Amino acid sequence: EFYFAIDSHAKTLFYAKSEAETPENLDLFSFPLPMEAQPQAIVKFSGKVTEESTGEVFEGVVAVVDLETGIEISPKYLHEDGSFQFELINQKKYMLIITGENFFRIEQMFFLDGEKEVNIAAKSIKTVRFASIEFDNGKSQLKREMENDLHLVINFLVDHPNFSLKIIGHTDSDGNADFNLKLSQERGNVIKNYIASYGRLSPERIEAIGMGNKEPIIKPEVSEDDKKKNRRVEFKIYKTEEKE
Repeated sequence: EFYFAIDSHAKTLFYAKSEAETPENLDLFSFPLPMEAQPQAIVKFSGKVTEESTGEVFEGVVAVVDLETGIEISPKYLHEDGSFQFELINQKKYMLIITGENFFRIEQMFFLDGEKEVNIAAKSIKTVRFASIEFDNGKSQLKREMENDLHLVINFLVDHPNFSLKIIGHTDSDGNADFNLKLSQERGNVIKNYIASYGRLSPERIEAIGMGNKEPIIKPEVSEDDKKKNRRVEFKIYKTEEKE
C-alpha cells in the first residue's frame, strides 16, 4: 500500500495490498477514480441553497452524480452561508442532490457548459400546506396532481428514518360538522396509506388526524376564497423521539 496507479483513461485507480502475515501475497484492488481527482475536472460548478420564502440557510449535504457513468462525486457539506462548490468535467450531464434535516430533498439535472453558478430554493419541513393537496368537494380520493408534493414527503421520510409524520386534515364550515370531521379523517387516512405504501414505510411512523372545521384559519368565512384557505391538509414532520 505504498502508492496507487491510474490507468491511461483516468477512469480507474489501482493499488496493491498485502497482509502482515503474508507479505509476499500482493492482492490487486481497484475502484473508479473520483471525479475531483480526474485531470479534466477543472470547471467550477457552484451554488447556494436558501429557503424559498424566508432566505434561511440550512445545514445539509450536496452530491453530484455523473449521469453518464452513474458515479457519484464525493458529497460535501453546505457551507455556513448555504453555498457549495465542485470541480467537474465540462460538457457532461449531471444530477444535483441536496439533503438535510430541515428541508425537503432537492434533485435537479443539469448540463455543464462552462462555469455555472445556481441559486437553489429549498422548501422548509416546518408545518407546511402544499397548494396541490386539495380534494374535490365532499370527496377523499387522491388526485394525480397531488403526487409530486407527496413524493417530497416520502423522499424525506425515506432519507431520514428517525423522523415521523403527522397529517392534519381540515374542512371549511359548509355542511354538517360530524360529516366534515369524518371526511377530514378519511382524507388524512388516504394520504397516510399512499405515503406508507409507496415509500414502504412503517405505518407507525405516520399519524393521520381529522379536525373537520374545528380549526379554521379564517373566521368567519365570508367568501369562497376564505373557504378554500380553510380546506387544507397540514404536514408536521418531527424527530420521532421529540413527538412534536
